[in-house]
Amino acid sequence: MNFEKFTVVAIDDEESILINVEKKLKKFFDCDVFGFTKSDEAIEFIKNNKVDLILLDVLMPEKSGFDVLEELKIDKDTKDIPVIMLTVRADAEAIDEAFERGADDYIIKSSYENEFLARVKRILKAKKMERELLNYERDKVALQLGGGIAHHFNQPLTVLTMGFEIIRTILSNKYPEALQEIERYLKMCEDSTDRISKLVDKLSSLKKYDTMRYVGDLEIINLSVDNVNNKKED
Repeated sequence: MNFEKFTVVAIDDEESILINVEKKLKKFFDCDVFGFTKSDEAIEFIKNNKVDLILLDVLMPEKSGFDVLEELKIDKDTKDIPVIMLTVRADAEAIDEAFERGADDYIIKSSYENEFLARVKRILKAKKMERELLNYERDKVALQLGGGIAHHFNQPLTVLTMGFEIIRTILSNKYPEALQEIERYLKMCEDSTDRISKLVDKLSSLKKYDTMRYVGDLEIINLSVDNVNNKKED
């Protein structure tokens, strides 16, 4: 299944560390990395963007990494983003504090390379599984909804189609002189009904689908003729 790139935010007051982290992550993972030396700027970015993982240095000059962590964890929009704490401190007290405040992992900088990559891989793998599950549930709900709509629309559409024929027959007998004008409007109604009927047929046989932008960030199922049941395989 093809997913968009992971987004990783790295927060460290040393620019060289950020450059090194970005280089290593991009080498081993399909991700975009955004580095920040100022925690407030990082927090602002995190709150306004979809972020999959945060790498956070404990010893920051403006506010400690623990304070940044706590701020992120009390915000409903950022509390579920995984955070790996990065530090030179190896004492048990610091590690305990990190986990107590909600960190998902804690890495000593001296043991960077293999351990660092392994920890990141574990979290991004979990993120990928989470995306797959969310997409599965979304697709399941959408397909069930499509089937339900098709089922409930079929009978009213049948009644409408029959009704148009009955109206045409009655009017042709009673008002033959007005039939041509009436026929034009009946044809418009029939065309619209036929269009709805075709959409219902598509919904009833829907197995795959694409979405299209509707309003703002809202997306809806794309029911154009060339699109339904031609969704690219994931």
